[in-house]
Order: sequence, then structure tokens, then C-alpha cells
Amino acid sequence: MQIESQLLSELELAGSLNNAVSTARRADFSILLALMEQDVSQHAQFKLPRETRELVVQTEESLKRQLGVRAAYKLAADAQAYASANAQCQAVSNSDFVTSQLLTCLQQPALAQYNDEKRIDDEVLQNMHLYAQAKYQSKTTAKATEQTPDATQLLDILVDLNESSFSK
Repeated sequence: MQIESQLLSELELAGSLNNAVSTARRADFSILLALMEQDVSQHAQFKLPRETRELVVQTEESLKRQLGVRAAYKLAADAQAYASANAQCQAVSNSDFVTSQLLTCLQQPALAQYNDEKRIDDEVLQNMHLYAQAKYQSKTTAKATEQTPDATQLLDILVDLNESSFSK
């Protein structure tokens, strides 16, 4: 049996072309249309209804919530970080290490305990390069050894200034 490659009219398809258009089956419609004629551009009168979608503007927070993205590491500890650390300590004291590990993964600890840019934790200092450690230590000791004005010497300075202004 020989199958003809091209159909002559839509009647040979028994309404399948019309059914494909009305039910928005684009793949079936394109195959049936290609069976009817090789040059589909001649059938420009067939238009499938386009689906209308509303453009939904989503914020970054809603997208993160929808995709389940965890919060980034916190830089400084807050009340929630202390509560999380307390829950982890309770789990460890109850010898429930799996729960402790789960809590650590779910609520990541803060990177620094204090929210002070001038204070660097000892762990960070120990992990720094030796040159950087020495440089940091020299800066902190230089600040500590700077002469701070002494209130008792202020009177001597004022007396010297007063004598020099009268002597002129």
C-alpha cells in the first residue's frame, strides 16, 4: 500500500485540522498542516489563539522564598544567632549530634560575634599570614602606646603659654 505524501484537502483529515486549532494543540496542527502542503506559508489564514499570561513582577525576597534559597552568612551575631547557638548547645548536651549538625546547616552561625569593625576575632588573627599578624600587632600596640594628653600636664602648658605671652 502506497501512502500519498500530500493530502489534497482538509476533508481527507476528517476535521482533525480544525480540532487541533480549537484545542490549541500546536504540534498536531503543524504536522497536519505540513501533510497538506509543503509550503506552510501559503496557509497564513490559520492563526492559533495566543495564550495571554499576566506579567508578574516578583521581588528578590519572594523569589528566594519560592526557590528555597537560604539566607547568606550573617556578618555579626544577633538575637536569633544566639538563640540558634543555644539550641545547638542543647542538642549537643543531650548527645543528639545529628540534630546539632542539622541546626548548624539550617541556621548558619554568624561570622563574627561582635558587630565592631575595629575588633578582629582571635580565630581570624591566628589564620592570617604571619606578616599580616605582625603588621596588625604593630598597629594595635602603636595605638595603645600613643601619648594621651594628661589633665595634670594641661596646667603646666597653660602656665608656660601665659608666661610667654606676658614676656613679649
